[in-house]
Amino acid sequence: MVVGILGNHYNGTYDPIWEMDKHLTTINAKKGFQVGLHVDAASGGFVAPFQDDVPAWDFRLKNVLSISASGHKFGESSCGTGWIVFRHRHDLSEHIEVEVTYLGGVSYSMTLNFSRPATGVYVQAYKFLRLGMVGYRQKVRNQLDTTKAFRDRIRSLKWNHGAPLFEICDPGDDPGLPVFAARVNPKLGLKFDNFALQRVSGSSLQWSLQ
Repeated sequence: MVVGILGNHYNGTYDPIWEMDKHLTTINAKKGFQVGLHVDAASGGFVAPFQDDVPAWDFRLKNVLSISASGHKFGESSCGTGWIVFRHRHDLSEHIEVEVTYLGGVSYSMTLNFSRPATGVYVQAYKFLRLGMVGYRQKVRNQLDTTKAFRDRIRSLKWNHGAPLFEICDPGDDPGLPVFAARVNPKLGLKFDNFALQRVSGSSLQWSLQ
């Protein structure tokens, strides 16, 4: 199994799942392998489906066997909500199942512990019904627009002689999470660094910079 990450939380980038699928197709055909792809969409699972400019990354690709996503991030469910979807039932390995004798019958559980609260499920269901495709698409669009506004403003800040104060470290307008990453321009040789800026922003402005 090969794992690709759809949404790096450091700079918002998407691994090129579509390119990974092409390479896997070639390798599988050449070597006689049956290697599949798992898409770790913990962050991007509730962003990428509502973006228009993202290449195919899901079950449209023949080698993608499973996709996981966190509902409590951009899905807006309660903390601890997670989802995993398999292309086929047989792609779920049997060793993950736990046979449980309960109330006179036998059931099968795929969770780490048998009994769990249902809060995340019904909050997520409410969000699906309340927002729908249109609502999620608008929400993601607003987040991306806000991210771009912050990025453009940070990029425009100058130091002496017009040198950029910050160096942008994310891919910008390429498809990705509504996240921007920047660091103090190391070429300026300033006496403060990213960590000093983080401390001052937190204590003076109550901003949480990660």
